Amino acid sequence: MSTKKTPPDSLKPKIDAEWPALYQAIGEAIAAWAGLEHALASAFALTLNIKDGLADPIFFSARAFNGKRDMLMAAIKYAKLPQKHVVRQKIFKSGCNAASRWYPVRNKLAHELPTVSTVDDEMLGGTLIPNVPTDDFQSHVERTLTTKAIKESAENFSLLGKLIYEAGELSGGTLLEKLLQQVRELPDRPYSDSLDIHPVILARSRQQ
Repeated sequence: MSTKKTPPDSLKPKIDAEWPALYQAIGEAIAAWAGLEHALASAFALTLNIKDGLADPIFFSARAFNGKRDMLMAAIKYAKLPQKHVVRQKIFKSGCNAASRWYPVRNKLAHELPTVSTVDDEMLGGTLIPNVPTDDFQSHVERTLTTKAIKESAENFSLLGKLIYEAGELSGGTLLEKLLQQVRELPDRPYSDSLDIHPVILARSRQQ
């Protein structure tokens, strides 16, 4: 798909070549998010000191992420744990907050339209088209995710899940403090590369 109905013939091989990378990036990012949610479920089990076989059905009974987040945050707030687990619980809380900031990106991956965008004779590459009216796009904080942004998101989803799992395996010490610092330094967005304009708006501006 393109922002022009008929892209130039010279671009068609490049457009065809972009699709596999875009689909692979989306699949890897969604899989990485699933892994992150399972890491949060493990944190939920450790916080309440219950087995995964019991914790998982409870945690995943919430269909939306916000419900899972609220259960974990409530467990962190009200669980009575030994002092040695204080830093670990800070990691779980910071990790849950990071996942909350990134969750809208997961929704974009699941619901926005994958496309290979072109403007005139220029390739924009693989993108996810935001689900907002193009005329209202500039009044939203939405961004057009590129293939590179999706790959970056997958890497950060995986990293956060890994840090949470590692925290669960440690009982204290400087390693936990280092993990806490790593989690707190995670970016507000899981990607840096994006288009801050809707491809359709960009196409219109180029045609004026």
